[in-house]
Amino acid sequence: MDLFDEVDLYECTHEDFPGGRLVVCRNPALAAQRAAKRRELLEATCTQLEQVRQMVANARLEDCDKIGVRVGRVINK
Repeated sequence: MDLFDEVDLYECTHEDFPGGRLVVCRNPALAAQRAAKRRELLEATCTQLEQVRQMVANARLEDCDKIGVRVGRVINK
């Protein structure tokens, strides 16, 4: 994209920049990179939650409070 292309541009103002003009644009390469990272993180979370599910199924983790703490640790990562 050239510097002066006007495709996917948006002009806005913000109170932190009085009298200023902010111009933002969509970056498809960055969007694809962020989407891939989101997919990787979701897959990793699903894998770890599956491990917790297996622990519950095998009766290695039985107490509801402990299950909640373990799931919370995975989700908050």
